Amino acid sequence: MAGWSAIGGRLGQIIAVQQLGFLQIFAMAGDIVFSIGMHIGVLLLILAILDYVYQRFRIERSLRMSKQEVKDEMRSMEGDPVMKNRRRQVAQQRAMQRLKRVFQSGCCRDQPHPFRGGVEIRSGKNARSQSSC
Repeated sequence: MAGWSAIGGRLGQIIAVQQLGFLQIFAMAGDIVFSIGMHIGVLLLILAILDYVYQRFRIERSLRMSKQEVKDEMRSMEGDPVMKNRRRQVAQQRAMQRLKRVFQSGCCRDQPHPFRGGVEIRSGKNARSQSSC
């Protein structure tokens, strides 16, 4: 196909080669060979680009993980379910201990409203005083 597209327009010249001299025949043959080479080169370049795109697409698809592989990966990252539950229990226990310490300190009981920032309103001689927190 590439060779025919290069020769097709010069068919008349190729037939008339009998009337040309020796050097003219070599010049025309060199020009035709160069033209065929360029057509084949362009065709191979287009095929190479298409092959590159296809191969890249195929490799990207083959590197994807299946749904089962994703699940297995997530399980392995999370670790053993028993250890996961134990970590959760320890975290809950620590959070409860912190809350108990806050409530046992009495700081939250003295403040009538969380936005007052430790200021109590008392009736009597000291109308306003700072709490201990």
